[in-house]
Amino acid sequence: SSAASSTAAPASASAPAAPEAAVAPSGDGAELRELTVMLVRASPERSAALEHVANSGSLHDLEERHRADPEVVLAAVRANGSALRYASARLRQDRDFLLAAVCESSDAL
Repeated sequence: SSAASSTAAPASASAPAAPEAAVAPSGDGAELRELTVMLVRASPERSAALEHVANSGSLHDLEERHRADPEVVLAAVRANGSALRYASARLRQDRDFLLAAVCESSDAL
């Protein structure tokens, strides 16, 4: 057993694991899961923008910084697919973002 442990790579030599759920047996056949959660505090202005678009689906009256925020725009599209036309030019040119928007609402087309 000591030979096996001497050939194992040290833990510091491996890359750190991505923050995903770790699964371990609990002893009774069930699995225990560990999940890493990151809490992020949004600014009051961003929170207000998210609430505004969730209620009205309107982006056109928001500041450019909010129209360039993918989360704010997707929330608007979720409420009103045609809101995508008011997203920033950068987001409207981002293929991956456009696919995400269409997944939220087919009206985004």
